Amino acid sequence: MTRTEGLVVVDRLAFLRMARRSGRLAGPRNGESPEAVFRRYRGFDGGVWPVQEHPQFATTEGLADEADRAAVEAYLRTLPNAVDCDLLLLVRASAAGFEGAPRPEWSFAGLDVGFFESEWSHFSVVLNEVIFGNIPELVSFTDKLGPYLLFESLDDALALASAHMRIANAGGDVEQGDFEPMAVWLPVHT
Repeated sequence: MTRTEGLVVVDRLAFLRMARRSGRLAGPRNGESPEAVFRRYRGFDGGVWPVQEHPQFATTEGLADEADRAAVEAYLRTLPNAVDCDLLLLVRASAAGFEGAPRPEWSFAGLDVGFFESEWSHFSVVLNEVIFGNIPELVSFTDKLGPYLLFESLDDALALASAHMRIANAGGDVEQGDFEPMAVWLPVHT
């Protein structure tokens, strides 16, 4: 993701439905049921822009501008499975003030680690290699996840990114890529 920030709608239960259809539903490492995990997880991995047609706003690298929030919220309300979807504001951790800056219309949910290049190219290390992973060093980060199954601390997110890179460089069976922490914000509904 080269954009500093932007909006995205994610169907958080899309992976659960696909896994059930395929018959390959692995158990998460945190002891919860897969459905409980997908209902709690508020990161960027899942079915992005579940219905691709959204002529009211444009996306660049899979993200809409925050100025288009009203149009994105209208799109979200039209989705047949809107209850399973989240509107997220993603902010690169490298952006100044990503976590502590007041955002009165948004609530900080936590930090995901991975890459988000577009609606078709994204991957969360937290979801796939911590929560549903099989490498003990990465799975051990489960204990550091908050209520939305995201990191609450930048230090913890950076430690995961570092451990993942070390494992990848040693030839471990992990997803390859340039992974970074990304702050995830949820809308505040008044």
